[in-house]
Amino acid sequence: MMLDRPSEEQNHTTNRAPWRLGPLVAIALGAAALAIWQLSSTTATAPPPWTAPAGDAAGTVEMVVETAPGERRVYENLAWQPGMTVLHALQQAKKEAAGPQFTTQGEGANTMVVEIAGFRNEGGGAEAKNWLFFQNGEPVFASCAVQAVEPGDTILWKFTKLE
Repeated sequence: MMLDRPSEEQNHTTNRAPWRLGPLVAIALGAAALAIWQLSSTTATAPPPWTAPAGDAAGTVEMVVETAPGERRVYENLAWQPGMTVLHALQQAKKEAAGPQFTTQGEGANTMVVEIAGFRNEGGGAEAKNWLFFQNGEPVFASCAVQAVEPGDTILWKFTKLE
């Protein structure tokens, strides 16, 4: 019995498959490396302690942490300093007796609070509760690490659903 030899066109098509495998493997490895890098760069870490710039405080800030309706803890008279952010105010409140323990994730403009006083963000979904903050009664959708605070401001951290 005689076997048919593949034509030149069939040979060419068959030999092309191994060439395509190399770039596909490289793309898959690159995607995996990128995913691992992103996961490692978003691990929760405690922010470095804030040291106020030299000079006298020119006012105070109030911080309120609300874990549930009616369950609030108020931190009054936090010394305001030039360059202070919402995150700095939270760090100052933490230093007080029974101050709130908290965890952040990310750095700089990507910093977000993921847990305060044992209440951890629940992620997405209509019923999920997460930490949101309000400045002088207005919701803020910037990072707490870049949102500036002025003397007399009231910061409210609220564990709630996004409405």
